Amino acid sequence: MKNYLASIFVLAVTLGALSWGCYSEQFEPEPIIIDPVDTISFSTEIIPLFEISCSFSICHSPGGVDPDLTPSNAYNSLINGGYVNSDDPIKSEFYLWLIGNDGRDIMPPAGRDEELIELILGWMQQGALSN
Repeated sequence: MKNYLASIFVLAVTLGALSWGCYSEQFEPEPIIIDPVDTISFSTEIIPLFEISCSFSICHSPGGVDPDLTPSNAYNSLINGGYVNSDDPIKSEFYLWLIGNDGRDIMPPAGRDEELIELILGWMQQGALSN
C-alpha cells in the first residue's frame, strides 16, 4: 500500500512538473524605433526586397496568396487589405508575419529577413506612405 501511495505521489509531482515546463506564453514584440531622419521609400527600398523575397514566384503575385506584392499592386494590396497599421506598426498583420508571431509562419519562407523587417517597420512608423 505504501508503494502504491508513493507511486501516485511521484506520478502527481511528475505530471505537475511536466505541465509547468510546457507552459508557453505569448510575447509582445519589442518595439524597434527607426531613425525618423531617414525617410524610407516604398518604391525604391521596399519594392526591390519584395521582388527578391515575395513576388518573384507565384507566392504573392496575381492569382497567388494575398497580399499581391508585385510592384504595381503592392501598396494598394497592403493598405486596402488591412495588413498595415501605421498607428501601431508592431501590431500590423504584415509585421507579425515578418517576425513569425502569434503562430504565423515567418515570411519570407526562406527565413527571417532582418533588413526587410527593419525597413517595413520603419516605413510603417513613418506613416506607410506611397513614396
